[in-house]
Amino acid sequence: MKKLRLAAVLFVVSSFHASGNTFADDQSQQTSKVPERLDITFDYQRGGIASSQYAIWVEDAAGKPVRTIFVTRFTATRGFSERPDAVPTWVARFNPAQMTSAQVDAVSGATPSNGSLHYTWDGKDNQGKPVPAGSYTVFLEGTLYWGTRVLYSAKVRWGNGNAGQVPVTVHKTGTSKRNRNMIANVRFSHTTTKP
Repeated sequence: MKKLRLAAVLFVVSSFHASGNTFADDQSQQTSKVPERLDITFDYQRGGIASSQYAIWVEDAAGKPVRTIFVTRFTATRGFSERPDAVPTWVARFNPAQMTSAQVDAVSGATPSNGSLHYTWDGKDNQGKPVPAGSYTVFLEGTLYWGTRVLYSAKVRWGNGNAGQVPVTVHKTGTSKRNRNMIANVRFSHTTTKP
């Protein structure tokens, strides 16, 4: 009888642990209950040689990479080693040399044509899991011409129900004026909808 009881207890405990439903997990992984998204829009003008590369990604409040929304395929596949000045901040955060081809395919695409571009972050990480409510920074980095780059960033509070335009900070590196309008009119819009 004692063996039967012990087996039943072990079964219940192992089932509970295998399902991942631990009290600590539930406490630390509270996700937003309000459907929301962050839209990133900008005007894009392709440059010539040593230009046209960009990446969009999200980091948490501690600066830990959460998700790549988009990166140009050249940079993600081989550009990071052939041209170290191709979106080096994204390369340093996500280390594409360690990514599988499936991971690269999931976040990269061909360099787009000129025009207005739109990307959306749905509040999920690179594994497709909803992020916990909290503060996140979204980045848009562009290589304008060789070592001349631009880095846009915006802080967003995920899961607090606030919506609207998010203030954008711009940091430029390098002195070349060439392709300075490659990325322009950058807007980050946080949208929430009541369930």
